[in-house]
Amino acid sequence: MVNKQIKIIIIILLCVIVISIMGYTSEYDKLVKEYDNAYKEIVNQIDPQNVTKSIHDNDLLSKYKKLDDLLQEIGENAQDGKLSDIMFLKERQETLEKLIERGLRWDTLKGLERLAAENSLELLKSDN
Repeated sequence: MVNKQIKIIIIILLCVIVISIMGYTSEYDKLVKEYDNAYKEIVNQIDPQNVTKSIHDNDLLSKYKKLDDLLQEIGENAQDGKLSDIMFLKERQETLEKLIERGLRWDTLKGLERLAAENSLELLKSDN
């Protein structure tokens, strides 16, 4: 009888541990999915024909700030082994940040800076 009770307690504890781990994983996955959707929304709203206007009209600066906050939250909820995922997200975000900064002065960009900005935009659009 005592063996049976111990086995039941062990099974219950294992179930609680598994549920806890799954809940933690799904929170991280949920945040990453939310980040990806927000990122894609920003990139899709950048109009290659009128970059500066689309940044202002779509309020992409505040959306970018929310994206940055979301990335911080992902970092806080990251599990072991997810560092490479976070570094990838951070790298994509830095590219987007540079594009938005350049996009605010798009009409004044010249030479290599203009070419780099156009290339970044094309890369982000094709990756999306």
